[in-house]
Amino acid sequence: MRRAQGVSTKPTKTTYTTLRQIFQYIPEGLPERLAKEAGADIRKFSCTSHVAALLCGHLSRASSLNEICDAGRLHEGELNRIRGAVAPKRNTFSNANRTRDPIIAEQLYWETFKYLEQICPGFTGNKRNKEFLARMRRNIEAIDSTTLKLSLDCIDWAKHRRKKAAAKTHMRIDTASMLPRFAVVEEASHHDSTRAAQLCAGMNAGDVLTADRAYVDLSFLFNLEERGIFFVLREKKNMLFDIVETRPSNNERIISDQIVTVSAKKTAENYPLPLRRVTAIVEVDGKDVVMSFLTNNMQWSPRTITELYRSRWSP
Repeated sequence: MRRAQGVSTKPTKTTYTTLRQIFQYIPEGLPERLAKEAGADIRKFSCTSHVAALLCGHLSRASSLNEICDAGRLHEGELNRIRGAVAPKRNTFSNANRTRDPIIAEQLYWETFKYLEQICPGFTGNKRNKEFLARMRRNIEAIDSTTLKLSLDCIDWAKHRRKKAAAKTHMRIDTASMLPRFAVVEEASHHDSTRAAQLCAGMNAGDVLTADRAYVDLSFLFNLEERGIFFVLREKKNMLFDIVETRPSNNERIISDQIVTVSAKKTAENYPLPLRRVTAIVEVDGKDVVMSFLTNNMQWSPRTITELYRSRWSP
């Protein structure tokens, strides 16, 4: 498509800082209202100032509370232009982080999310999934977890090793927009699959779930089947199956397309229905890797199955 003559391709110049531009998309007065509803003391340190300090630390990749406070004092004039926000003092900032209810941050995220959907309907549109995945018109979501290293001196509840602390974040995201849908943060000792049911509680019939082999819990998968949710997961290495049917494929990257049942009697009780097992050659970081996937959808093409799983990480 040709550019219209006379139309400038340069970005519009602005005197606003990145932080101030971000705050333009947070409804004015929302942080203070949420803080009051949660019973937070905001007389000396407003919730707007608190959010601005946290965002400043995130944008600058600050490694300590002192760094955020020093940066705030250095750029206090710019902070004041963001709805009267003030630079945080170390003790005040630390106390607010420790005592204010985390529900404030959660509600701030979701209400801002809804506001952005209203003013820009394409905000959560399918920008990543292309071609036929975009045409599926289904919610394609992924669950996974990550471990966060913490300081044992500050966060004693997250003790992970004798002298180390860590927390685990379990998250469900929309693979089209890569925006979070649900998250659980807890101590790192729990296995990934322990929070799978909780992460997927808000999914609806017709939605598609993709996950790694850590989430292959047949009781959990059968619950998804009963709720009408489709899933595509990478197969565990030690699983045993009886082959019911082998389907032909003319795609050279599809090694096999089978209908199977779980072999072990005790395990089969957790998922008494047939599953579909697709083994394919998948490109990962520029290299071809053989992967096997399990799904409860018997109609989609093998290529669709592999592309659904690839949507978890592919650009």
